Amino acid sequence: MSLYVEDYISRQVQKISESGEMANNPYQGKRLELESYFRSPVENRAINRFLSDSGFVPPKIQILAEIKVLESQQEQEYSLDTQLKLNALRLKYDMSK
Repeated sequence: MSLYVEDYISRQVQKISESGEMANNPYQGKRLELESYFRSPVENRAINRFLSDSGFVPPKIQILAEIKVLESQQEQEYSLDTQLKLNALRLKYDMSK
C-alpha cells in the first residue's frame, strides 16, 4: 500500500476514534474471522459479505437453526406436536440438498 493511502487511513481511524463513533463497536477487541471469507471463491466474496452484513440467512441454515431449537425443546419435555414439526423440518432440509 502506498504511504499516502496508509497515512489517509491512519488519519481517518484517528478522527473516528476521537469523535467517539467507535465506542459502541461490537467488534472492538475481537479477532476478525476471515477463514470462511478466504475459503469462498473470489467471485462470490463481495455478494456473500453483502448478504451477511444485511442479516440474510440462507434457508438451509435457517431450517437447521429451527431444528436445533425444537430438538432442545424435545430434550426438556417430549411433545408429539413438537416431534411432528421436527420431522417436517428435517424432511424439508433433506429435500433442499
